Amino acid sequence: MKTYYLDNAATTAVSKDVMDVIFTTMNESYGNPSSLHDVGQKAKNIMNEARKTIAEKINCKLSEIIFTSGACESNSLAIQGFMRCHDAVFITSAIEHKSILALCESNKYETYFVDVDEEGFIDFIQLEEYCKNAYSQRKEILVSIQGANSEIGTIQDLKRIAAIAHNYHGVVHSDITQLLPYSNIDVKQLDIDMISASGQKIHAPKGIGILYVKKEIQLKPLIFGSQEFGLRGGTENIPYIAGLAKAYEKISTYHSDIQKLRDYMETKLLSEIPLCRINSSKYMRIPNNINISFQGIEAETLLLLLNIDGIYVSAGSACDSKNLSPSPVLAAIKVPDAYINGTIRITLSENLTVNDVDYIVSTIHKRVNQLRNFSGKDVFSV
Repeated sequence: MKTYYLDNAATTAVSKDVMDVIFTTMNESYGNPSSLHDVGQKAKNIMNEARKTIAEKINCKLSEIIFTSGACESNSLAIQGFMRCHDAVFITSAIEHKSILALCESNKYETYFVDVDEEGFIDFIQLEEYCKNAYSQRKEILVSIQGANSEIGTIQDLKRIAAIAHNYHGVVHSDITQLLPYSNIDVKQLDIDMISASGQKIHAPKGIGILYVKKEIQLKPLIFGSQEFGLRGGTENIPYIAGLAKAYEKISTYHSDIQKLRDYMETKLLSEIPLCRINSSKYMRIPNNINISFQGIEAETLLLLLNIDGIYVSAGSACDSKNLSPSPVLAAIKVPDAYINGTIRITLSENLTVNDVDYIVSTIHKRVNQLRNFSGKDVFSV
């Protein structure tokens, strides 16, 4: 049976080019980059070249790239590291990644949540009000807003966010993990102070990521040690760092083909399956994302049925997939109660065809009809 992996927002397959770089580095450059002998220095040179590749890609200094285990760690280092140095107000949104929202829950930060509209765009007037109030109280400000939402794919205007925050001497952080595969991130052009990203969304392995920190920003480390300019202790993972750099080299800004396929699939879903709705912006959304709700069904059951059919989708962010309560993101954008529990996220890859999409849509249609017409026991016996 042919299978269809449509969960690329959760993770992507590691590309062959990246695998080759990782295996070669493991075999030939296994030294500790902190060692002074030739084997260690060979590893250090590979790490330096990787840092250079990524720094050039996002237009920053080499010393502003910190290698981490992924975006969750980068988010923690950016936010906790800043808040430990400064008596600051923290401003974010209700639709941020779980790693950001969990930080707010577990720490006693003075936190303000910016509202979002029904497409997931933040309220800029409210953002400015929060910044203005904090500034009037002579408090420092840290703003953290995702570049693109991991569930609905809505792309935020990071340059405008930065302009508002900087007008009140604030510092701006963004988790760009979902945006990175589809956008040319230039930190100087965006005028942003810190960004987090993971390798697993750009065909690199899980367990490697970066934090960009503008040189002027002061952070305290979470993991102490001498590595990564004193901001992240622990011997660097040279094979994965080399693989991450290779994945960065392959990032393209041309995505019209996948967007056309996404639009084709979306149109077919909406026209062929009654009582469904798209939960996102039509125009400012990452090009492979479809977040769709079906009235009168449970998404978890639909996922299990599609899994039997070899179609792999998710019911929201993979980080929170075991939580059966409605998604906070969907609640924040006011998805109607009749639809919210029947929501799946489809994130396409470049290797799908129109024929694949036709089959996927017809299979989803069949399974949705079964769920609307039969009990769970009857469905699984079909």
